[in-house]
Amino acid sequence: MSIILDNFKVNANVNVQKVGLIYLAQILKKFPDLCSRYLSVLLKISQEIRDTVLNIDLYNDADSHIVLSTTSFKYKQTGAPLDWNSVGIAQALNSYVKAEKLERFETVHIDILAGCLINELNPVEKNTWLQIYQDLQKYIFVSLAAPELCHTASIIVKKFFMCPFLQETIMQNTYNLFLRILELVYEADIDQSCKDNMLS
Repeated sequence: MSIILDNFKVNANVNVQKVGLIYLAQILKKFPDLCSRYLSVLLKISQEIRDTVLNIDLYNDADSHIVLSTTSFKYKQTGAPLDWNSVGIAQALNSYVKAEKLERFETVHIDILAGCLINELNPVEKNTWLQIYQDLQKYIFVSLAAPELCHTASIIVKKFFMCPFLQETIMQNTYNLFLRILELVYEADIDQSCKDNMLS
């Protein structure tokens, strides 16, 4: 573990970060304490690299070469959300949002949260997911009124609302807030793409 912490960090070589974000994803369930370090690197890398890491459409198809000193080898560069500790990363994101006192989500935050919802949620983690949703719901709903975020935000809302073991509690606790957000989205000065997105 100390070797990982010494080498996988926000100021590490970008090639080390790229490899770590894929291959360390596979051990985050066994070592959940690594999730916060993993998230910090994921937040700091470039948008281009992050998009590739989070991409599941190219999973198993996108190998790349990396050169370290005189050695060159192939490594996987996509599909991290299929392997990582979804609830652990979501918890780390929730803690980050609180610590940084974010006013709203940016693309990076909502993309990572969406990545945490790609795999089916585990009923054993129900209480943890409910807490994450409770803490982040206003960020998710406000994102429905942002043109660059609304599509991903709607996917996240549907994932939570359609989860069999979460939907009843979520609907009971969210109904009034959701109605207020709907009113916001359909105000005259909100981009038409956000309105159209609500109907898709």
